[in-house]
Amino acid sequence: MVLRPVRLMILLSALLVAGSACAIDCKLSCRAAGCAVTPAPSETLKPSHWVLSRQCEKLQGSEGEVELRFMHKNRWLMPPPLKPGQRAEELFAKFPPDQPCAVLSSACLQTAMAAKQAAAGGHGIDARQARPAGEGQPCELGLPCGSVLPNETDQTLRLTRGDLNGQLQLRLARGTPAPGYRAEQSLRIDSGQATLAAATLQPGSLYEYRLQDSAGRPLASGEFSVISTPMVQRLRQMAQQRAQQKGMEVAPAWYDTLAENQLVWDALQIELGSTVP
Repeated sequence: MVLRPVRLMILLSALLVAGSACAIDCKLSCRAAGCAVTPAPSETLKPSHWVLSRQCEKLQGSEGEVELRFMHKNRWLMPPPLKPGQRAEELFAKFPPDQPCAVLSSACLQTAMAAKQAAAGGHGIDARQARPAGEGQPCELGLPCGSVLPNETDQTLRLTRGDLNGQLQLRLARGTPAPGYRAEQSLRIDSGQATLAAATLQPGSLYEYRLQDSAGRPLASGEFSVISTPMVQRLRQMAQQRAQQKGMEVAPAWYDTLAENQLVWDALQIELGSTVP
C-alpha cells in the first residue's frame, strides 16, 4: 500500500507524539508585530524577544508568523516560521527536536561536556587530562564550560544557584598572560554572582577553575577555552547579517549566532540577564 503524502504526514506526527516521553520545549518569537499561537504561552509573543514554551508539539499558528527555535541533531535549528493554521507537530515530524535537550540549558550543557570528556579518552590539550565536564557539575551550576567569549568589558557571571556564596579561583592553564591579563585571580561569589572585570578572559586561552563555598569547602572544578579575537569579530558579523536579512534586532540575532556556533554558556548567560555586547 502506498501512503498519500497527507496520510504519511499524519502518521509521522502521530508517531512523534506517541514516541515522546515528555513534552517538547522550544523558543518562540514573532517575525513581525501581531503574532499568536494556540495554546498561548505564559508570556505575550513579540518581535526580537524569545519566549520559552512548554508542550510545543501542541502549538498551532493562529495569527501572523511565529518563529520557532529548538535543538535538532545537536544544532540550533531555525526553520521557516509557523503560519496560521499550521501545526508545530508537522514541523517536528520533519525535524525531531533533541530530547530532553530541545532548548539550551545548563543541565544539557553538563551532559554535552560529559560526552565530550568521555570521547576525549582523558587526553586534552598539551597531553594533559581533558576535563570539559569537570567535577561537581560545574556546567550545571552555571560556571563557564565549553568555548566562551573573551570579555572586553566588565561582565557579571551569573550562576544558576542564587544562594551561593564563596570564591572562584581562576588560573591560566597554559602559556603566559598577555599584557593586561593575569595568570591567576580570585573572584568573589555573592548571592550566585561574580564580576568578571574587563580583560579577565584572555582570547585564545585555556583556563582552569575551582569553586569553593564561604567556608572554603570545594564545590566544583573544571576548565574552559576562550575563543580568539578574529572569531569574535566573525561572530558579530554573522549576527549583524542575520539581523539585517531576517529583520531582527541585534539581541535575538546574537543569541541565535551564539547557539548556532556552540557558545552555549554565553547564550545561557544572556538568558540569566547578561546584556548583549
